[in-house]
Amino acid sequence: STTASGFTSHAEGQSTNAFGENSHAEGFQTTTGDAVDPTQGLNAHAEGEGNTATGRASHVEGGGVDTLGNPAPNLSSGSSSHAEGVGTTASGFASHAEGGASLISVFPGPVASGDFSHAEGSATTASGFFSHAEGVRTVADGTFSHASGSGTSTGGFEGAFIIGSNGIASAPNSLFVANGAAAFDPAGRVISLLNTGDACFEGDVTANTLTPVSPNACDYAEMFESSNGQSIDVGYFVTFDGESNKIRKARANDDFVIGITSSNPLILADTQDPECGKFLVDEWNRPLYEEVTVPAVKDKKGNILIEKRTETKKKIKPNWNPEQTCKSRLEKPEWVAVGMVGKLLVRDDGTCHPGSYCRPNDEGIATNSTQGYRVIERTGDNQILVLVNSTLQFTTGHQITTVEQLEKLDLLREKGTITEEEFQIEKHKLLRS
Repeated sequence: STTASGFTSHAEGQSTNAFGENSHAEGFQTTTGDAVDPTQGLNAHAEGEGNTATGRASHVEGGGVDTLGNPAPNLSSGSSSHAEGVGTTASGFASHAEGGASLISVFPGPVASGDFSHAEGSATTASGFFSHAEGVRTVADGTFSHASGSGTSTGGFEGAFIIGSNGIASAPNSLFVANGAAAFDPAGRVISLLNTGDACFEGDVTANTLTPVSPNACDYAEMFESSNGQSIDVGYFVTFDGESNKIRKARANDDFVIGITSSNPLILADTQDPECGKFLVDEWNRPLYEEVTVPAVKDKKGNILIEKRTETKKKIKPNWNPEQTCKSRLEKPEWVAVGMVGKLLVRDDGTCHPGSYCRPNDEGIATNSTQGYRVIERTGDNQILVLVNSTLQFTTGHQITTVEQLEKLDLLREKGTITEEEFQIEKHKLLRS
């Protein structure tokens, strides 16, 4: 039998009940509204098997049973909500629940209880306003938060976004990747990109560089400004120009070298002009913070959707203008990437060979030397790969000759400071260098 007791309601199928005004129930054992409360289920639509739509203008479909035949009806109780699939619940305003569970007695279906929330998959919960939970056993309980994957939770933090398996967010407005041992593992975060701009990786960070040589050139570099306002091409040794903080090509008589102008740095720092920075810092370049009151979010009727709250945020410069265009130093030819640590390609005069050392000549290109940077391999007629492990200081005074070194060694042997065996070993090293 069917019942259509709501004003201008419609019931069809078997054992269906249309109690809400202007509602529609169809299929098997579906219900719109409530027999006792005529205000429920207004303009609602229930279809499928065993489903109930009690929210105004709500819609429920699907339902029936799980894979073992257990009843798994859907419920759409929030106004303008939509529940579909198996064992789903959409109780928030304008919420949406879809998906279900193969065994409703083990894992419940998705629940979208937050206003404007969306829960999909299996055993997911979207309880935060504007939240989204997808996958299996995920929880999005923060305002406009997102949880996906398996066993992940946004931890109640607003704007948190977590993906992967078995982890929980630890900060608002941040992105996390999880790979924990069990559902909602507080130690399961392996990547954290925080709202402060900081990043944390629980593991190695690797990168492939596109170079025709092996081993690949791969370096850490920082931006420096040239002293003449012109660009410096890649593959040159550079140093500071006098007492300034600007650079030029290094020369043979320079006693200090910053590094090599880099063609393909793995990490490139100091690319932004400080004048373009949005936030205030102290004299040690540490960000300054302040407590900010975020006003409540209300609907058109004045109902509070999100409560007023206090957040800790970086201080913004008083004169910062978001409309002001500001070029990156990468766009300014006078700013040059200088590799300071790693394997770098450098131009050479053809005299360098693997296993030896090099230093700059008067043109800023490498030449063979008894000290300086280690040559790893020759990569071209006038190009070599060198190892840079720090800025280098050279001795530019009198260079002791091999003969002078042998004479000193002989004197040490005569005094008994070194043995004959030690003398022969050091002599052999000198003659081979």
